[in-house]
Amino acid sequence: MTEVGKWSIGGYQCDVHPLDPKKVEKLAVEIRAVNGMVWAFGALYIGVNDYEKKIPSGLYRITDTDGDDQLDRVEMLRAIEAKGDHGVHAVVPTPDGKSLYLICGNGAKKTQTEATSQVPSIWGEDHLLPRMPDGKGFMRDVVGPGGIIARTTKS
Repeated sequence: MTEVGKWSIGGYQCDVHPLDPKKVEKLAVEIRAVNGMVWAFGALYIGVNDYEKKIPSGLYRITDTDGDDQLDRVEMLRAIEAKGDHGVHAVVPTPDGKSLYLICGNGAKKTQTEATSQVPSIWGEDHLLPRMPDGKGFMRDVVGPGGIIARTTKS
């Protein structure tokens, strides 16, 4: 798939200069619950947040394996345990363009990290006053860290 002039969203792709609705094509791959995506490193990176849990939420990569300009392979790069609309949100290139950020809300649980990660492995909630969970139960079981921003390589 070419780097410039193609655009993909929600399982469809099209040329974007100029956008012609008649040229929008359904992707030949099975993917759902797309919440964020970016074209980078010759692939479409997708943040999936599947409320219905038909596929795991997390970071996926969709590639063209045979050079026919059609995305045809879906790989899950990292599963993220998430719930509701507070899970996986966006995939964004880093300012230097060499890696990606995966941005998740406070309904996403921290995944296993490398031993060399700068992210602390022990978390605690510091409160001056006793914790006051939502009276109606909303996100009552969610404690720090509240959300995830993960930097990842292309693989």
